[in-house]
Amino acid sequence: MATSSPSILTTNDSHNTLISINVAAQTPLKLTSTNYLSWKLQFHTLFIGYDLLGYIDGSKPSKTAREAWTILATTYAKPSRGRIKQAQSQLKLITKGSDSVTSFLQSIKAKADELALLGAPLNAEDLTDKILDGLGDEYRELTRAI
Repeated sequence: MATSSPSILTTNDSHNTLISINVAAQTPLKLTSTNYLSWKLQFHTLFIGYDLLGYIDGSKPSKTAREAWTILATTYAKPSRGRIKQAQSQLKLITKGSDSVTSFLQSIKAKADELALLGAPLNAEDLTDKILDGLGDEYRELTRAI
């Protein structure tokens, strides 16, 4: 399938401007039941870049676009308590194991970021405790010192 770069096609009528965007290339995150906030941020950035945000936020006339965006928000925006609990449980299971320290810390950061997006951020002390607990016996002396 050939991809094309974004382009603006205009007609003689100034109200009929068509913008063609290769969305798959510019927004790699696909919407699921668990990633609405990240997905929304990615599209929000895209809309700003193409000066389309007004159609979504209602400041430019487009009832259909605004309604579609509102339906998506209503359907996906509010994280369930179960989803937050699931992310917290997944965070508890993360350990360094045979991973590099960098990989371990990236896993912790990704899960902490997800919790923050869900509206349940970790405080700095809890995050530090999780990191130290997950390092394992190899780093026990270091964790005792901290």
